[in-house]
Amino acid sequence: NSRRSRSRRKSRRKSRRGRSHRKSRRSRGRTGRSHRKSRRSRSRTSRSHRKKSKNSRRSRSRRKSRRKSRRKSRRGRSHRKSRRSRSRTSRSHRKKS
Repeated sequence: NSRRSRSRRKSRRKSRRGRSHRKSRRSRGRTGRSHRKSRRSRSRTSRSHRKKSKNSRRSRSRRKSRRKSRRKSRRGRSHRKSRRSRSRTSRSHRKKS
């Protein structure tokens, strides 16, 4: 944030000095480009942060999946077996056709 405010203040000072309009427009374009570069650098940092958050999320999701699997096992594994057998029969029928 401090970098943004500094760059904006500099551009305002340049415009106050009363230079030709063409130069002021060029300087504005340059500031826009600098902002784009800063955004790229920000995205790189955010990506690294995101990777860290993804790892934490993955660990959380793993914990959740373990909890879900435990709950499903408590409900009854017979349902799972019947579903698997159904999928196997459908595959064999597909091969025959």
